[in-house]
Amino acid sequence: MLENKAFKDTFCWNTDGTSFIVKDTNEFSKSILPKHFKHCNFASFVRQLNKYDFHKVRNGEDGQKTYGEQAWEFIHPMFIKDRKDLLEDIKRKAPGTKPKKEVKTKQSDTSLIIEEIKATSLDLQAQIEQLQKSKSTLQDSISTLNQTDSQIMTELAEFNKNMTVKDNLLKDFLKIMTEKDKRE
Repeated sequence: MLENKAFKDTFCWNTDGTSFIVKDTNEFSKSILPKHFKHCNFASFVRQLNKYDFHKVRNGEDGQKTYGEQAWEFIHPMFIKDRKDLLEDIKRKAPGTKPKKEVKTKQSDTSLIIEEIKATSLDLQAQIEQLQKSKSTLQDSISTLNQTDSQIMTELAEFNKNMTVKDNLLKDFLKIMTEKDKRE
């Protein structure tokens, strides 16, 4: 997927080829995921990455997002540009064994809850982004309707003005005709 240059504005390697960036999660979910996965849900994609030990790269200390506000960057030590020989070393994480101590169970329960919260958060974020996109589309439609309405009102006012002029001409014509008939 990363080798396809057609996706470079949506999905690409970072400058040194040690991580990949999803620049536009909406476009990625709509255009790329359905071609390569059974779903088009970005949160599910992130969960799959986590299962293979990929990690999201946090923002720099200054909080700046190099690739844009919506960009997500992921890294794995064996996922490097032009190093296909390393791909076989990327394995699905083994499911955790049941801990013997109750403290470890609570920790694993907590981490499971945290993962579920993260997944839910990603789902909600994707829904919010979709709602924002829908809101923007709706606002554009309303703006277009307002412009059309304004144009129709202008045309109706002009039509009314023309009808008034024609009515007055007809009245004048009838008046002249009536006076002519009286004289004859």
